[in-house]
Amino acid sequence: MRLVFDTDVFIKYRDSITDDDIRKMALSIVVLFELTATTTSAADLRHFENLKRQFEKDGLLLFPTRSDWWECAKAVSRLRHGEKSVSHGRTPKDPKARRLQNDALIARTAQVNGCYVVTANVKDFQRLKPYLKFWLVSADEYFR
Repeated sequence: MRLVFDTDVFIKYRDSITDDDIRKMALSIVVLFELTATTTSAADLRHFENLKRQFEKDGLLLFPTRSDWWECAKAVSRLRHGEKSVSHGRTPKDPKARRLQNDALIARTAQVNGCYVVTANVKDFQRLKPYLKFWLVSADEYFR
């Protein structure tokens, strides 16, 4: 099973990521967007362009489909309004759930492509668990 690093892993664990990790992963276009949109360095921008090219060439650049967008929108809406999930009870309303859009897209595209998400932001991803099925590993655990 391949892994998908969340954006925060590329930032917080940059020096811990090995070539072996890169060979084991797929890359979410959502993560690549977040990294590229926030870069302040031309060298980092070139690095992200190279990553994009390589993962695209290898068929490991993951894109959300129309269905992924739709399922994520429903999940975030349910979380926002505190609606009951299929397998869990009611959750408290979460008016800030909209900011989880990208996390939902990362989780959903990882899952439908048979990958698991590695993140340092476990808390936000856990909030999505009642509404989206996906595999999650803490970055601390992964890099132990």
